[in-house]
Amino acid sequence: MRLLVELPQGLEVIRYRRRRPRSAPTFFRKHKFIETMVYRIELPKTQDDENPYVWADAFVPQEHAAGIPAIGGWVGPGVYRAKAYIKSNRNSLRAFLASGDLEWDVSEV
Repeated sequence: MRLLVELPQGLEVIRYRRRRPRSAPTFFRKHKFIETMVYRIELPKTQDDENPYVWADAFVPQEHAAGIPAIGGWVGPGVYRAKAYIKSNRNSLRAFLASGDLEWDVSEV
């Protein structure tokens, strides 16, 4: 199964030196979306109401793995647990969501 997944690409820092010299820096995460092969999908325990998603164990090609932190969502060699938004993947996830199951192994599909 192929899905569009969201991968982290490190942290970005914004500092306000001119306007607010004593304010703390602001950190936010940068993300990248890629379409890749998925081996397992799982519904999260708590769901975001605005933008629902599923967890997907996705294969990450070597050229996209450079910005992902080494500690975190790596499940196996080359496999990262990423978010796959239902709105972007509604046709691919239709059977999974209709089944009512919490987890599917889709590695052989």
